[in-house]
Amino acid sequence: MSGPGIDASNDEIIWFGTLDYFSPILREGDPLPGIGESLTFTSSGGATLNAGGQIAMHGLLAGEDVNPSNYHALWIVDPQAPDSVISVVRTGDPAPGTEDGTVFADLRIVRPALNARGQVAFYAMLSGPAVDDSNRWGIWATDPLGELVLVCRAGDSIVLADGSSCTIENIDGTSLLTRSINDHGQIAFVAKPINSTERLIVTTVPESSTAALLATGLLAILWLIRGRVGRGR
Repeated sequence: MSGPGIDASNDEIIWFGTLDYFSPILREGDPLPGIGESLTFTSSGGATLNAGGQIAMHGLLAGEDVNPSNYHALWIVDPQAPDSVISVVRTGDPAPGTEDGTVFADLRIVRPALNARGQVAFYAMLSGPAVDDSNRWGIWATDPLGELVLVCRAGDSIVLADGSSCTIENIDGTSLLTRSINDHGQIAFVAKPINSTERLIVTTVPESSTAALLATGLLAILWLIRGRVGRGR
């Protein structure tokens, strides 16, 4: 974009709308309070729109204490409430499901996937003392509660549909398309097991410990209710 008052610090805008009407939802230089105090948006690395109108996007940050190890983030914004930015992940954050000291190093490889429930999935590169070329890449996603969980990482051992197990040699990040996660929380991607050809992997995003505890609590409550109803008959 160009015009009076526009320069390299504010000339990029994310627009939302139909063929008949567009409105800006995020402009270079805008604050991102959902990610951190005093942080601003500087550049977009790609965005994905879901059926509910939410947008998952990753981009570069500027502001206090921002450096090359933490200047990239992934977030969700609702065009109906553009001020409510939901942070998903930022480089430098600890990577769930990995060893202590392992952090996200790069999120920019492909655009994030997003379903109608607001669950986001992304492919990322890791760094840390236990990270090498055999386990540097992986896929993470948010569960129904919005908590980040590991879906699959190079070097992981997985069980296939026929009951056999294999170790993932590498994951094709470009196979994680913007619609690769459906509304049931199932995610599809291509991976290559060691000593085998590439396979299409379809799995369900695992529950976080919080979701599992809530599910256990709900089952306990249902059991109590049913027990009381049974005794009251």
